[in-house]
Amino acid sequence: MNSALTSFVAELRAAGIPVSMVETLDAARALEHTDLSDREHLRASLGATLVKNPRHYRAFDIAFDVFFGTKAHLVDDPDGDVLSGVGGEGGSDDAFRDAVLEALMAGDTDALRGLVGRAVDAYSGLEPGRPVGGRYYTYRVMRRLDADDLTLRLVAALLGSGADSVIDERLASEQAAAMVGDLRDRVDDEVTARLVD
Repeated sequence: MNSALTSFVAELRAAGIPVSMVETLDAARALEHTDLSDREHLRASLGATLVKNPRHYRAFDIAFDVFFGTKAHLVDDPDGDVLSGVGGEGGSDDAFRDAVLEALMAGDTDALRGLVGRAVDAYSGLEPGRPVGGRYYTYRVMRRLDADDLTLRLVAALLGSGADSVIDERLASEQAAAMVGDLRDRVDDEVTARLVD
């Protein structure tokens, strides 16, 4: 495990996470008491010993998934009839955005998973071996989904017939922004899983 740990630390450094020799030794000691067959225990042990700044956890998680592999979470699209034309001509992009909006409003995680998979297929332009980071692909998907428009439509849907106060508008705006943020995270996770594969 020492050579694997050394290689992983090198990956973290390449991702911009500063890791000292003392932190590496701490990680090696922690691994002596970690169930290495449990992926999440391994992640927790390495994260606790190697990451000292909360800003670095996202980069750590990506590096961990790339280095140790991840399970792809691609699923079949339950609404294939609506989504089969995504990325094509006509109103299919609008119908797709409507489906995303409905899934977000309903909190339907299964539908969102399928929609995100389809969006990455249709909009990311992901090419294996191409020297482009995952954030670029996520950006392309979110641009085509029109995150700003989705946020505005979510606010309108959350407010329904109208806001009773400025506070209602603010709460709806924050909730909509959180929903679109969750969508962006799901797209980012899907892109990462595909790049790892």
